[in-house]
Amino acid sequence: MSGARITRQKNSAARFAAIYVVLVYMVFFGHALAESGVNHTPKRVLILYSFDDEEGIYAGFDRVLRSELRSRVPDREELYTEYLDLVRFPTPGHAKDLVKLLKLKYSEHQPDLVVPVSYAAVKFLLGEGKDLFPGTPIVALFNVRRLDDLKHAMVNGNVGRGITGVASTDEPARTLELALHLQPDTERVWVVVDASPAEQYWLEELRQDFSPYQHRVAITYLTALPMDDLLKKVADLPPHTVLLSTFFFEDGKGQFFAPEEALDLITHSANAPLYGIYSTYIGHGVMGGHMTNPEKLGMLIGGLAVQVLQGVNASSIPFVVDNSAQDTVDGRQLRRWNISEKQLPAGTAELFREPSGWERYRRYILAVAAICIFESMLIVNLIISRQKRRRVEKTLLQEKAFSDAVIGAIPGLFFLQDETGKNMRWNKNAEMLVRYAPSEATPLRNVAEEYQHVAAQAQQEIFTTGFGEGELEMLAKNGQRIPYYYSGVRVELNGKPYLAIVGVDMTRPRLAEQALRVSEVELRSLVEHAPYGIGRTSVTEDRLSARMESL
Repeated sequence: MSGARITRQKNSAARFAAIYVVLVYMVFFGHALAESGVNHTPKRVLILYSFDDEEGIYAGFDRVLRSELRSRVPDREELYTEYLDLVRFPTPGHAKDLVKLLKLKYSEHQPDLVVPVSYAAVKFLLGEGKDLFPGTPIVALFNVRRLDDLKHAMVNGNVGRGITGVASTDEPARTLELALHLQPDTERVWVVVDASPAEQYWLEELRQDFSPYQHRVAITYLTALPMDDLLKKVADLPPHTVLLSTFFFEDGKGQFFAPEEALDLITHSANAPLYGIYSTYIGHGVMGGHMTNPEKLGMLIGGLAVQVLQGVNASSIPFVVDNSAQDTVDGRQLRRWNISEKQLPAGTAELFREPSGWERYRRYILAVAAICIFESMLIVNLIISRQKRRRVEKTLLQEKAFSDAVIGAIPGLFFLQDETGKNMRWNKNAEMLVRYAPSEATPLRNVAEEYQHVAAQAQQEIFTTGFGEGELEMLAKNGQRIPYYYSGVRVELNGKPYLAIVGVDMTRPRLAEQALRVSEVELRSLVEHAPYGIGRTSVTEDRLSARMESL
């Protein structure tokens, strides 16, 4: 019994320990899971555009901004976008309706950050929308010309939340400077200004910016014209005129346009190049200008937004002035208006530049040029070699003609034979006299049979000792056997030994010798058989020097 009690007590202790461990795990790890759930609450960012959703001017800005937020914010974020359309609806009633709509729409999704794009959206938040999203920080994009207005509003206490942002620059005067640099013969500048209230503010700014140029060119402002009238105007501009445009939202009849749509219409009709201030205008017939890059602005705004979402107080972040604008041109428009790339100022960005034939086909041109040079060198080398060969051939022909003349002039026979006895060269006498043609005759065939052994030994002697001579009989074409006295020497041509033989016809000397012998015999016979005595007298001494008694 006591053992059973002890066992039950042990089991109860074990169950108690297990329950205790489970409770501790739930307390600690349950808290960690709760904290983890809190950390996964999304960061909500509201982007307020003052225009409608058809404006392409901030398309690049929006893409880069979203990319920056998604790549650099560690927590999950939710991006909301609203288009306030304050250009087409600039009335206070519209602003009040927007406040009601945004309050209702975001009542359960309070944003952690608001990004107003352009001063009109900032002004909306500071004015009619000051009660929207209380305490929510602001990262604003606005024109640097409005920086003082924004700071004044902050000093006066109209802003109850942290605010920072990027002040962009436009500098239309530098766009005009670029136009005058590219077209130095410009005499007139026509500035296109729309009829919207926002553009009327910019009209005064443009007048101030362009006032230093009044002494250089005549500046005309095309303000509040209906689109049809504007197109007629720009289609008939006087020579040496350029156009310049900043924004165009509304014409004189109240017709609204997207800026890119208006640019397409104007540049299609204009007989002079048009310059602008935003890089997004490139591709809509604009020559270029000192242009702000919206994508760069999106990167700057994104960097500030990331800091605020990570807990940095927006009020502690100073405003950033963007000075990244640069001279930018459309290469297609340069070609359209016959403006040389050489006239571009240093540092100008040329978009849609069509590479020259050299740039496009440089590798092929260099390859073809290398092949042509190589072939030219081969041709020159061949020509030189041919000339050398001709000179050598001429020399050889001259030498051959000389040797042929010498060989042909040799009296008697001449043969040049190799070690096998084959005839390699011969003179004309040999062709005319020997029975068998030297070119076809086998070795020693033209030698009389009884002399062939002697001739063979003589050949061997000459090849061995270098010289030999003797007599033999040759077979003639007329069937006769002609005696020849020969002499031969060994010569080397191109490293090979040859036998040069000269033969002299011995027929006449032998006949003369034979006649002499006959004459001697006849004379001796006459002397010996004469019936009278024969004496020899000396003409000079007038006496008988010898006498012979008659036998």
